[in-house]
Amino acid sequence: MKVPEVCESSRGVNRLKRISFITLRTANRLIPKATEDTITTLLKDALVQRNIKAELFPVVNTPVGIRKPDILCTNGGAYPLEAKFTERDLITAIAKVQNDYLKPYKLLNIKGGFAILYPEILSNPMTADQVKELIKTVKFKLVMMFPAEDPRPFKVFEGGLSQVAKLISEQVQAVPQVLEPSVDYIIRSLREAAMQLLTGFRHLTGNDLESFFGGEEVFRNILQYEEKKYPIEELKIGVAYLLVNQLLFYHAVSRFRTDFDTIDPDKLNSPSDLKSYFSRVLAINYKTIFSYDVASLLPKEFTEEVRTIVNVIQGVSPEKVGSDLLGTIFHDLIPFETRKNVAAFYTNVLAAELLATLSISEPGASVADFAVGSGGLLVAAYRRKKGLIEGQFTQELHRRFVEKDILGVDVMPFAANIAAGHLALQSPQFFTNKVRIAIWDSTDLSPKRVIPSVADLKGVLSGQMFIDSFSKEFHDKKGAVGISGVASEEIRLSPVDLVIMNPPFTRQERMPEMYKRLLHDRFKEYSEFINGPLGLYGYFVFLADKFLEKGGRAAFVLPAAILRVKSAEGLRKFIAFNYHVEHIITTWYRAAFSEATALREILFVISKYKDPKEPVGVPGSLRCTISYLNKLPETLKEARSFAEDIRSASTRLSSGDSTETKFLRMRSVSQEEIQANYRNLFSLIAAYNWEITELWSEIESRGSSN
Repeated sequence: MKVPEVCESSRGVNRLKRISFITLRTANRLIPKATEDTITTLLKDALVQRNIKAELFPVVNTPVGIRKPDILCTNGGAYPLEAKFTERDLITAIAKVQNDYLKPYKLLNIKGGFAILYPEILSNPMTADQVKELIKTVKFKLVMMFPAEDPRPFKVFEGGLSQVAKLISEQVQAVPQVLEPSVDYIIRSLREAAMQLLTGFRHLTGNDLESFFGGEEVFRNILQYEEKKYPIEELKIGVAYLLVNQLLFYHAVSRFRTDFDTIDPDKLNSPSDLKSYFSRVLAINYKTIFSYDVASLLPKEFTEEVRTIVNVIQGVSPEKVGSDLLGTIFHDLIPFETRKNVAAFYTNVLAAELLATLSISEPGASVADFAVGSGGLLVAAYRRKKGLIEGQFTQELHRRFVEKDILGVDVMPFAANIAAGHLALQSPQFFTNKVRIAIWDSTDLSPKRVIPSVADLKGVLSGQMFIDSFSKEFHDKKGAVGISGVASEEIRLSPVDLVIMNPPFTRQERMPEMYKRLLHDRFKEYSEFINGPLGLYGYFVFLADKFLEKGGRAAFVLPAAILRVKSAEGLRKFIAFNYHVEHIITTWYRAAFSEATALREILFVISKYKDPKEPVGVPGSLRCTISYLNKLPETLKEARSFAEDIRSASTRLSSGDSTETKFLRMRSVSQEEIQANYRNLFSLIAAYNWEITELWSEIESRGSSN
């Protein structure tokens, strides 16, 4: 009996303190914490001044019970608004607007909803007059959301109170304004949702994670970790993102395919209930996405967090951003540090777009990537081919692209399966069970070879080939990758129109001696051009040559060292006298076009001579365009624009000429100059100022003549 008495006494003292503080606050006209109600009233007044019918804290009867939004605007339909003070609470507000209002929008005549983040500074103690003055200068964050059938996308805006009121009024009016989607904030919202899941995976041990990601072979060979020395916390984050990615993927597919039910968060009684939705897709396709049963790893008490994430994904409406930006969301969702710990590196998506746009001219071009990774370059090739199609893009064209035109090979099973799913995602409304993605050591391949089929991911993970373990017997483990549970058909290799690659940069010093001898044997027809310890990337250039007919093209992301190091001199000679070097692209904005490397890189596009006996023809007729990027492109559209600017300059410029755009500096050199200087081509890109490069060339030529 004493404990309740003490508790009651404590409550009484605390209550007296609160009363005293309130009295003191009233006397001094102080507001220790500017409440949401105070600021919401000011926002409501700003809306009313714009002829918006705005009601404070109304009672709304919804299918999930009575709700009281902070503001309800009712011009041309209902628009509820929820206000919060912290970024984390804003995510909850997004989920609440989606589940409570937008899901039953037809019943409630809801046309849209808003979540607003109040500036944190307004929670500090200040007078009422100070609040009114400060509110004129601080910025609010406004989230605008709309029902699934409404074409308006998820949009986030930051600005002053009057600007926020103006934007809300524009959307609430009978004729709403057109909006651009907030892709960056969609990604941020999904990342925040993943972090809210993280606590649910705290119970996972190193053994659990090892088993989940495919066993010891994956950790030792793919992730390159010593036994049991795993970054546990990062891997748990990876698991959380995996579930968010599955939910995001399912949502996108269900929006395109009416035969897949939309996930109803209110009907989820356990995280494992998600399997009933995922299994419907898994039974038809996309095994590479749903083969990891992440949902079942979450305890039942995390059901509410899963419901929140489902509502956030439905609320941000990623399907409204368009296919290009939808791919960007999937591509950029997992942060770099997390990707690094699960070996999910790739070519920068915008650099890949630039390279594919520059190197593909026909929609029917056949394309191969023999170091496919997560499939970024092939996805860019898919988009370029699709963009060149005149008329409607159909399921038949999608199938032709992924079943016939596009080939990807990688030695890593995990990467190959990601690439298979990545390609299929480009047109989620079109299903196909066949993708030409294979698990193999590419250096072992040549035209007319056949890569056999393989049953599933689990089969290939138990004995894959790696540079440091190539001698293992695994002929029944590698091969073509199917997306569904059935085996993929075998892949018959043939020459292609384009080889596009970001090959491994492994130095020869890191290769086992037996593997070096194997490479020498596989590329013996190129032996006269292999001098010194050539890096692995050089063998992939020779591999591309094997698969290119005369007139074919190769496009690479390569270390800039290929232009100068002694070990690649023979390779440069081979290229200079057998290929037209079309483009060398570098940048002073950042060193690399790949993620996870500090090496300076170039984009390198070459085309195979149709007549090796007369490779140059009329002097000066074949030219190389050398391009400096003042910055990397920031959007897919900008990447394509950069490529078109470079392509245009290559047709206009004569040898020795140069030109500039806002973000590009380009100049032309003759193929004869490439051939004459094959021993060191780095001077072509070494200096940003063309005049310095030309002066250095003149000094070199004078020195050699003396």
